[in-house]
Amino acid sequence: MLERLGRGAARHHRIVLVAWLVAVIAVGAAAGAWGGKAYDSFSIPGTGSQEAIDLLEQDFPAAAGASATVVFRTSSGTVEDAAAKAAIEQVVKALGALPDATTAVDPFAPTSSGYVSPQKTIAYTSVSFSEQATELPTDTFEQIQQAAAPARDAGLQVAYGGAVVEAQDTSEAKGGLSEYADVIGLGFAVVILLVSLGSVVAMSLPIGTALAAIVVSSSLLTLAESQLTVGTAAGPIGVMIGLGVGIDYSLFIVSRFRQEVHGGASVEDAVGLALGRAGSAVLFAGMSVCIALVGLFLVGIPYVTTLGLTAALFVIGSVTAALTLLPALLGAVGAHIDRWSIHRKGARTNEGRASRRWAQLVGRHAVLFSLLGLAILAVLSAPALRMDLGFPSAGDDPPGDTQRLAYDWLDEGFGAGVNGPLLVVVRLPVDAAAGAAGTTTTTGPPTTAATDVAPPAAQELLAVNEEAAPLLEALGKADGVTAVTPVLPNSAGTVGIIEVTPSTGPADPRTTDLVRDLREDVIPQAVAGTPLAGAEVYVGGSTAVLIDLTDLISGRLAFVIGGVVLAAFVLLMMVFRSVLVPATAAVMNLLSIGAAYGVLVAVFQWGWGKGAIGLSETIPVAPFIPVMMFAILFGLSMDYEVFLLSRIREAYVATGDARTSVADGLAGTARVITSAALIMISVFLAFVTNPNPIVKMMGFGMAVAVFVDATVVRMLLVPSVMELLGRANWWMPGWLDRVLPHIAVEGAPPAADAGT
Repeated sequence: MLERLGRGAARHHRIVLVAWLVAVIAVGAAAGAWGGKAYDSFSIPGTGSQEAIDLLEQDFPAAAGASATVVFRTSSGTVEDAAAKAAIEQVVKALGALPDATTAVDPFAPTSSGYVSPQKTIAYTSVSFSEQATELPTDTFEQIQQAAAPARDAGLQVAYGGAVVEAQDTSEAKGGLSEYADVIGLGFAVVILLVSLGSVVAMSLPIGTALAAIVVSSSLLTLAESQLTVGTAAGPIGVMIGLGVGIDYSLFIVSRFRQEVHGGASVEDAVGLALGRAGSAVLFAGMSVCIALVGLFLVGIPYVTTLGLTAALFVIGSVTAALTLLPALLGAVGAHIDRWSIHRKGARTNEGRASRRWAQLVGRHAVLFSLLGLAILAVLSAPALRMDLGFPSAGDDPPGDTQRLAYDWLDEGFGAGVNGPLLVVVRLPVDAAAGAAGTTTTTGPPTTAATDVAPPAAQELLAVNEEAAPLLEALGKADGVTAVTPVLPNSAGTVGIIEVTPSTGPADPRTTDLVRDLREDVIPQAVAGTPLAGAEVYVGGSTAVLIDLTDLISGRLAFVIGGVVLAAFVLLMMVFRSVLVPATAAVMNLLSIGAAYGVLVAVFQWGWGKGAIGLSETIPVAPFIPVMMFAILFGLSMDYEVFLLSRIREAYVATGDARTSVADGLAGTARVITSAALIMISVFLAFVTNPNPIVKMMGFGMAVAVFVDATVVRMLLVPSVMELLGRANWWMPGWLDRVLPHIAVEGAPPAADAGT
């Protein structure tokens, strides 16, 4: 089927090229007209933080909307000086009048204690909105900045934080070289392809194919963002994966096409043969990557599932372009594939002979080289045993970024915990609710949302807080708590919220311990035997959400790894008709990924060489990074396993010599696989310039994993282990061979040869 597809695309290349051009323009125009915006929003079914969110959205929607924080800092005098105070109050009034704003806290109001630092040099206001950040107008942050103009005019320093700012901040501090990451990666890919393929025309085909796939995939993602919540890391990760696999898949097909053309085949025949052989391997490799990525749904977190589906979208786009657009380009270029060569005419490379000699050397000392390879991977993997999972905070943003400034100033003035308060949500007893609902007065704390009709009167507030007194007292005495606010009920008095300020920051492990302690001990003991006994009490807030997310992913990581490895094992058995080859391939892939985890911990968590990749602070490893890296890298490493092992299997079926087949397989694939790995590494490293720590971690970790896989695994472990196993590599029980279906990829033997 693929061979017929290749011949048809080559024969009718003008029609195919025009169709692709129309698709690129149409999808791009649609994305520009109706596209949405990425935003980080976490939904974690079955957790306490999600229960708190659901309860607020149902019965206290005014407290469930997004918020923004505006921080004021003075370098001389205090914020309570007449001019500074008047400017801040003017800002608060302007913020409260913004569209969709429900409240803006006046830091100087008698009921707003804690919004001015003890040194009187820093103050802040919290602006609440009736909608989530993704549903607010896209210029909301700009309006907030305009409202803060009086403070800046009065000589105050101003910084902004919160969910609204996080969703809409596009300041230059978030750019830098990261804006050119894809260009940097493309630049390295151009150089590598020129050296590998030897001509400008041959080099341009994989580049053009990958770019077309990325444009279409990015446009489709932008359209999806208008209907779905897609994380901010999804786009950069998708482009990163799309560039890597798009160029690599096209490289495999172009290399096979040149081989057929140089062998005397016509252009149409060469395209058909290249797509029928290398194209089938590309299709299988792409399927493997997508299976691993889709397997992320096993985590059970929509945000992580979306990241996996986004990456799979870019992989599908790359495979589609390689199997349709590239054959048309090859048909258009034809015999001119080697035009503008950079190699001298008649020049030959000894790379194949060098690889064969290396494989033979490793085969003669298989025990030594296998132990050496395992030792290297063990040393690199060791730091992974000390991996701390957690989310980077705004304090890890680039210096100079407004969210980083707001975080640092709040930490300076009020302590680290004010940057990650916990929200205790309580469903109030019926008697308290009835008392609070019987009033329509508008007195009460300034944080009460106007959209919640009317706040309870002072006497009802007092009654509610008297009933909750044991809970409030217990929360205030809990280890690691610095402040607790009174209960703030909704207008109906059915749901109340209590803000708890920890003594430690949101990413501090002690904050995680505090959340667990509150849920398991403090709250249950405090409400027992009180009017709140049996009431629903949940610990929520953004900090608790991230803690629950970390715990959930940590608990399901092994489940995801097991599911993906099992699926890959079965697929490889179908292809290579062997039990030991898939088993050793799975183990080697796990070892190379473990080495990448270890290096990630050493650099990001321990700070070894962090300055070289643009980190100013050590940060924990984001919890979905290991699971995302595993899914992507296990799928990508399958690519190289398929291309290498299929050639080894082909040689073994032809000769029956296990040692010679390994050497022949390495010699036949060394140049293209090495080039593909170098392209992957270059593309991934280019994204290390991205200031988003999630993207930075992904790029660095995957570059390390591909490097380890292409060197230690492919050059040491594969030849040495296959030499030690000998003919046992290709053993497969007869009953299993009869049960499993046959899948043929490039170099794979026909069904009749399976199991020999």
